[in-house]
Amino acid sequence: MFNQAKNTEDQLEYSKKIVSSKKIRKRLLISSEMVNYYQSWLTVAVREVISYYPQGATYEQIQKTFLEHVESSDLKKSLATLETLNLVEKKNSLYISTKEVLVTPKETGSIVIPFHISMIQKGIQSIRDINSDQREISCMTFKIAAEDLKLYKSAIYKFYEEMLSISGQSKDAATVYQINVQFFPLSHDLKNGAGD
Repeated sequence: MFNQAKNTEDQLEYSKKIVSSKKIRKRLLISSEMVNYYQSWLTVAVREVISYYPQGATYEQIQKTFLEHVESSDLKKSLATLETLNLVEKKNSLYISTKEVLVTPKETGSIVIPFHISMIQKGIQSIRDINSDQREISCMTFKIAAEDLKLYKSAIYKFYEEMLSISGQSKDAATVYQINVQFFPLSHDLKNGAGD
């Protein structure tokens, strides 16, 4: 159903149905908290902000961190999700990262669609709102052999690992960044006579 959706709006509608269906979540072994984790870009970003403060961050510190205004209700919802997943704990008035690792099952592709769309929209917004010396947006268009698709995907995963390694080694990492990689076909397989 999700893969048969004709456009992004239909895909989003189907992903909402998955989110609201306990039966489907149970079959996919997805907790409602994990679904909530990916329903908002804010939850993922808040986790990164909190991890910057080894002694913990106050609610006010977290709220003032973002480039755009964050509604109090959205921030409270994100913090509650992080606490439920044991990714953050609250001690007194401080939110502290637990360093728990969140493993997302591969079957959650349709659940993560709204997150990807919101981050792609933030990328578009960054072209207008963020100076080019603080961001990198580039693209390439090229032909590939269908049998090499796995090699390209593997290279993308290695790129992610390298970026995380650089981030993990930096003692002064103090700004939350987002990387989006979109790698998709623009044409049919020309070898099979498409376009002839």
